[in-house]
Amino acid sequence: MLATIRSCARRCARAYGDASAVRMIHVTRACDAGVGDASTAATTTGGVRDEKGDRDAAFLADRKRWRAEVNSLRKQWREDFETRAQEKERARLEAQAQIQAQKAARLEVKAAERVERAGQASKTLEEMKRAKERKLRIIAGHRRQREHAMSLRRQAREVDLLKQSRTWIATPDELEVRIERALANPERLF
Repeated sequence: MLATIRSCARRCARAYGDASAVRMIHVTRACDAGVGDASTAATTTGGVRDEKGDRDAAFLADRKRWRAEVNSLRKQWREDFETRAQEKERARLEAQAQIQAQKAARLEVKAAERVERAGQASKTLEEMKRAKERKLRIIAGHRRQREHAMSLRRQAREVDLLKQSRTWIATPDELEVRIERALANPERLF
């Protein structure tokens, strides 16, 4: 019985943090039951016995009441423990939900930034493509202008040569003399 009282007192002390109060309750009950003073009450294990050697009914009733009180204290402690555990779990879940919400918000911001960067990148790619096309059009325009200028110079040269060719050979006799001179002294054209 003493071991039971001590173990219950230890459990209650762990649960409520004050073992001396629980121990005092048991010692006081033992003293009230007529077992002896407080020093011997904690060491008494059997209670008062009658002539036949059976335990006293008052002791048994006190022990039954004491066990009921200890059980109710244990149940109360268990309920408190479970309540605290549920509160801790709820707080943990709320914290986890808050962390998940913050993470989702960060991911949304990142996704928006990524879309914005992609839009800017596509805009810059389009701008670069347009700039390249513009540059190629300018180069092609310059090329056409050069070709046109060369064509105009060629036509002008041909016109000039045509005008000059009319004065190169004045008579058919002069043509014959030049042909014979060219055949006698051939020159490379290029």
